Amino acid sequence: MKKTFLSAIVSICLIFCVSVPAVAFASAGDNLYEPQWANVSSIFLTMNYSGGAVNWTGEINGYSGTTKISATFTLEKRNSSGKYEYVDSWAANSTKTYLYKAASKTAAKGTYRLSVTATVTGSAGTETVTDSLVKTL
Repeated sequence: MKKTFLSAIVSICLIFCVSVPAVAFASAGDNLYEPQWANVSSIFLTMNYSGGAVNWTGEINGYSGTTKISATFTLEKRNSSGKYEYVDSWAANSTKTYLYKAASKTAAKGTYRLSVTATVTGSAGTETVTDSLVKTL
């Protein structure tokens, strides 16, 4: 009787453990968490305002098996109703394990969103990764 009851409890526990979806996140410090990608170790986006222009940089770092990175960076400005309007976009490609892109756009101060969508090919296959940064300049 005890063996049957114990077997039933273990079976139920296994069913719940196996059927729970999971997403992996890693701590980026300061209690921030980043999603874990198969080919990409990190994405860094920065933005500042200087000389009447929005200046930005984007960096995508792949793992050692990464062979190709194709990215589109998009800059948008928040309007008075809180919606983001397209300002400009830039494409960048790399056949190395990393991609770096920097650009400027003459624009008025305001709240901007810089987003990146990249297709990354590596030893783990091909995946699409995204990230964004919102900053008031």
